[in-house]
Amino acid sequence: MSREISVEIMSVAPRQSGEEFAVTFSVKNGDGQTEQTSFIISSEQYLLFAPRKGSSSVAEYEVVERAAEVYRATKKAIFLLGYGSCSKKRLCQKLCAKGFKRDIAYEAVEAIESKGLLDSVADAEREAEKCFLKHLGKRRIAAELFSKGYTEESVKKALDSLEEKGVDYVMSCASYIKKKYPSSPPNSSDELKKLYSSLLRRGFSSDEIKKASNTIFKAM
Repeated sequence: MSREISVEIMSVAPRQSGEEFAVTFSVKNGDGQTEQTSFIISSEQYLLFAPRKGSSSVAEYEVVERAAEVYRATKKAIFLLGYGSCSKKRLCQKLCAKGFKRDIAYEAVEAIESKGLLDSVADAEREAEKCFLKHLGKRRIAAELFSKGYTEESVKKALDSLEEKGVDYVMSCASYIKKKYPSSPPNSSDELKKLYSSLLRRGFSSDEIKKASNTIFKAM
């Protein structure tokens, strides 16, 4: 925008019982052409930037324009969280995939986290529990959490939480073996090797696999 442009706020109207505000700008360019644009901002942003009806500026226009985009991204992020837990990184990625710029997405995620709407540690703990119920070992659970964008700190706390709850990886491994071989153990060395490899891929340690196998196969 050039310096010949004049900017005026035509109206500031509350919406959704005051939860948000519509700020309408009138922008006249150097050729005398006028264009009106409305931006929706949150009540918090309204209090922070305090837009008022009357003469405005290009700088204020750009501030409100950006605030509106952050607010739009925030609402989209909250909507996406309704589909399930999500790490900060993954949520930012989802917002970018929806067309938001990276800095806008990051600011929106920071905003909902500050309001307690996003708890990465608690979300990671829930994801870890889901993985354990699928008979995945500790290493595979950690890998799954990292792949979902959780930080090293969140992953560690999630794994510690499982330990505190008394999870038994040997019993989980044994349950998986029992599910695969309900009545009799593998009848060849090749089958045993395949089973061992599959259990390693599921994140169980060699010691856990050995103990679980002994528990199941001795009972058959």
